[in-house]
Amino acid sequence: MQWRLAVDGKAVEVRMAYDGVVGYLSVGPENVGGTRGGMQGSKVVMGIFDPDANIYSGAAWHNYIGPTGVSEHVIHATQSSFRHWKQAHNVTSLIDSSMAVTRCHSHMTFKTAIVAGV
Repeated sequence: MQWRLAVDGKAVEVRMAYDGVVGYLSVGPENVGGTRGGMQGSKVVMGIFDPDANIYSGAAWHNYIGPTGVSEHVIHATQSSFRHWKQAHNVTSLIDSSMAVTRCHSHMTFKTAIVAGV
């Protein structure tokens, strides 16, 4: 993971990379006092890779995570299973976000001043 303060000094620019193919990448600060090591209740930025939305989508697919892209999420305060917090935050503060996956590597980039309203 790489990050730097944006030129304007009011936002952070982040790049996460992995040497391989992923289904998702996610990053966010600890929710101090939250259970599961501060994970529950935390705000995260999540990049999702869905190679074919026609295969695993719709109401019949229990854990469908959504189309390829980057979005903000709030992890449920007591339920850590993704199905309990898979809905993206309703207002986004992400700027210039992207998620890309090739046969060789995966990466997510974004710029933001806040995550999920905080």
